[in-house]
Amino acid sequence: MPQLNVPFGAILAQPGMAFDAELSNRDVVSVVAAQNTPFGSYVELRSGYASLAYPLQDSGTTTTFLPESLGIAMFDPLGVEQSYSTFAVPATSSGSSAVGWLKGQKIPIMRRGRIWVLADGGGTPLNYGAINVWHSSDASHLQGVFTFTAPSAVVGAEIDVAPSCVIWNPDGLSAAQLVQVDPFNNTFKIYPVGINLT
Repeated sequence: MPQLNVPFGAILAQPGMAFDAELSNRDVVSVVAAQNTPFGSYVELRSGYASLAYPLQDSGTTTTFLPESLGIAMFDPLGVEQSYSTFAVPATSSGSSAVGWLKGQKIPIMRRGRIWVLADGGGTPLNYGAINVWHSSDASHLQGVFTFTAPSAVVGAEIDVAPSCVIWNPDGLSAAQLVQVDPFNNTFKIYPVGINLT
C-alpha cells in the first residue's frame, strides 16, 4: 500500500534527541559524566574538575552567571536504554527524576545544533527567543533543566537565561504537545532548542 501522507512538522522525541537530521552544522563532543546526568540537560565543566561534565550548577546569577558551558547531553538510543533505569537528578525529595547517563560514562554533548531538551513545563513556551535554565547551586532544585519560569536569584533555586541557546519551535507546538510519554511509561516535558557554543 502506498504512503498517503507524510508528517509536516518535526516528530516529537525524548530529551537529548537531535531535533533534525542536519549534520553538517552539528558539533558533538564526548566527556565523562561526573554524576548522573539526564538526557537533554545543560551541562558544564567546573573549575578544578577538568574534563568532567556536570549538570549546570553555577552559583552566580544575572551578570555573575558565567558557567563553563559544555552543551546539552544527548540521548543514547542503544547503550543506556538497554538497561533503561530511572534515577533522580537531583534527589527525589526535590521532585526531579529523569532518565539519563550514569556517573562515569563517556557521554555525547551537543555544542552546536538543534536538540530536544529536558524541560520542567514552567511558564508559557515561546516559539522563538531566549529560554531559561535551572542551575541549583546546592542541588535542592533542578540542575540543567530548561524552563520558561522567570529568572531567580534565590540560593539553591537559581534560574537564568540559558547561555547560547534559543527556543526553536517553528511548528508552534503547545505546552500540552510538548509533554511526551515514552514506551517505558516515563513522562517527559521537552522543548526544541538551538544551541551554538562553537
